[in-house]
Formats: sequence, structure tokens, C-alpha cells
Amino acid sequence: IALAYFALGTLCLLGLSQFYNQITLAYALTLVTGVCVFGAIAGINTLAPAIYPAANRSSGVGMATGIGRLGGILSPALTGVMVDAGQSISALYIYYCVPLVIAAALMWILRSARSQYGNV
Repeated sequence: IALAYFALGTLCLLGLSQFYNQITLAYALTLVTGVCVFGAIAGINTLAPAIYPAANRSSGVGMATGIGRLGGILSPALTGVMVDAGQSISALYIYYCVPLVIAAALMWILRSARSQYGNV
């Protein structure tokens, strides 16, 4: 499910890169993007017991949460730098797709590894 959410979130951000100036469509795409990202995060948290051994589970989930928060802290600052550098709104939304694509790829790899080797 998390993989599908990341993929749909990416598609919505790509849609926003093209339709950000059509307010009703932009609001709808933003809503679906938010639902997808938060849904994917919830899905990833439910995978933790299967991914991490019990002795490392809290550290693994804590590190994953910390990395997510680091992204939440750095992204507004980086966006400001990119706006100052003259990046277009469309380009910014396309850049925002990169973390979602990386997350979807990692989920795909994890899914493939789990189906091939069982619990990793």
C-alpha cells in the first residue's frame, strides 16, 4: 500500500507542477498528495515489526522518523534558496517528487526482497 501511495503522491505532484495556477484543481491535487504521503508514512510504520528485529526496532523506527523530520526542517529552507535562485513553481514541484520517487523505489526493493527471501 505504501508503494501505491508514494506513486500516487508523485503523480499528484507532477500534476501540481502543471496546474498550480488552476486553484480548484491545485487544491484537489494538494489534498490527494497529503493523504498519500501521510498514508504511506502510516503504512511504513506498520512495516517496522517485520523489518527490524525486536532488539533494534525502536532505534530503526526512531531513525526513520528523525530522517523524515530532518527533511521537514530542511525543505522549507531549501525551497527559499531555490526561489531566490529563480526556480519556477513548476520546477519546485518536480523537485519535490524526488523524495517520493526514492521512497517508492525503496519500497519496491523491500517488497521484492521480502517476496524473494521472506522477512528481511
